[in-house]
Amino acid sequence: MEISIKPVDKNNWKDIAELKVSDSQTEFVASNLYSFAEAAYEESSVPLGIFHGNEAVGFIMYESLAYKDKIGEYSIFRFMISEKHQNKGFGRIALQKTISKISTFSDCRRITICYMPNNSVAKSFYKSVGFSELGIDESGEILAEIRI
Repeated sequence: MEISIKPVDKNNWKDIAELKVSDSQTEFVASNLYSFAEAAYEESSVPLGIFHGNEAVGFIMYESLAYKDKIGEYSIFRFMISEKHQNKGFGRIALQKTISKISTFSDCRRITICYMPNNSVAKSFYKSVGFSELGIDESGEILAEIRI
């Protein structure tokens, strides 16, 4: 299965912006367009498109937490696979590739991810990829980590 992760750029941003999750999932994820705006003004954000061949199927964004004096810590704070491409294994491969990419950074010692407490699908999915829950963060979301 050919899944790749590429920087969001002038050639692919529209395809990624148009991706949507199901109506039942919209409460769990910000729109990709909002995330693009955030990445434009937050220097630490790294927006990436998820592709199956040449087709955009998802979006993931991470950041270094060095600006919060958390050297060696990274956060995956946006992640979605479009509704029509879910349950095909694309998300697992994309998340594993992103974790692998971040873990190659010389200072990386921890990667975190957050999700809503009522998102049972995210809870079991992130656990199956290797994240361990730490508890509830200051925004009321579950914080989970992978130690590198």
